Amino acid sequence: MVRRWNRYLSAAVLLGGITGLISWMYLHQLDQRVPVVVPAVAVAPYTALQRDMLRTVFLPAPGVHPEALRDMDSIIGKFSLTPLWPGEQILAGMVSEASGPSALRAQLPSKARAMFLPAPVGHILGGAISAGDHVDVIFVRRSLDGPVSSQVLAQDLTVLDVRTEDGRGYGGSSDEPVAGALVAVEPEQAEHLALAIEAGSLYILLRGYGAETITTSPVLVSSVGQK
Repeated sequence: MVRRWNRYLSAAVLLGGITGLISWMYLHQLDQRVPVVVPAVAVAPYTALQRDMLRTVFLPAPGVHPEALRDMDSIIGKFSLTPLWPGEQILAGMVSEASGPSALRAQLPSKARAMFLPAPVGHILGGAISAGDHVDVIFVRRSLDGPVSSQVLAQDLTVLDVRTEDGRGYGGSSDEPVAGALVAVEPEQAEHLALAIEAGSLYILLRGYGAETITTSPVLVSSVGQK
């Protein structure tokens, strides 16, 4: 009988020890805090994330979502895909990638579409434009005998990217021939530009800061050089 009680007592002591160990490990884990990036302000969808919009907090490890983003530098420059509220954990699926199709889509206003304008290096300022620039587009109409006319077809388009012939982002190297620019356009502009690409060639002009939109008339080959 005594032996049986001793076994019960030993089991109770062992169980108590295990329970205490588990409790200690849990409390120790609660005491361990990990860095998590959260919004410092409310952020609307499709907003480019800047450092002053975010802050790093330290949360107990068990309360951190497995997909929570912890490195602020890895988030800067990405776009929010959902509303972000101050203090909430930012999960991987809530932001776009820094590059690629998802980032490109995030940059487009609701009425805009991305369109590629093919233009060799001589038609695109020698490659001296980059994402974020604003440009105008001149269309040169051609016939079987050569150029017929030119006209300003679109003004104040936003450049999304400059691409090389193999579809990569242009890095400014002469070993990477420029193939054209990705721009944001509205559907009606896209219709005109698509037809222009088929009927002739395009020249891309860089707009300066505060550039005005100017009304022009088409120029015919027969009138070139005439005042």
